[in-house]
Amino acid sequence: MGNIQIEDFSRELLKTLEEYGEHTEETVKKAVKDAVNIPVIGMGGVSSGKDAIELMMAGASAVQVGAAIFTDPYAPVKIIDEMNDFLDSKNISSVREIIGAVKPW
Repeated sequence: MGNIQIEDFSRELLKTLEEYGEHTEETVKKAVKDAVNIPVIGMGGVSSGKDAIELMMAGASAVQVGAAIFTDPYAPVKIIDEMNDFLDSKNISSVREIIGAVKPW
């Protein structure tokens, strides 16, 4: 994979954010998804399967579970179980199918 120029990424991200208007958590996730052509790891506030699914639908190919482990050492296992329950309920056979599933309005 070639080098990524942070200035180019920043310009593209800001341009995409301007197109969305307001800067909510949801618009930032969508803007990042639209601005990059590299693998993204979702981080920050992942404490449930829903959080992980949202980040993956926004384009993350992996998620990091951090602080949730301090309050519940089994958080990663529970998150995976919740993700699998979601995928099963939607008849989705692979988590890869949801990566980047969120489309701009």
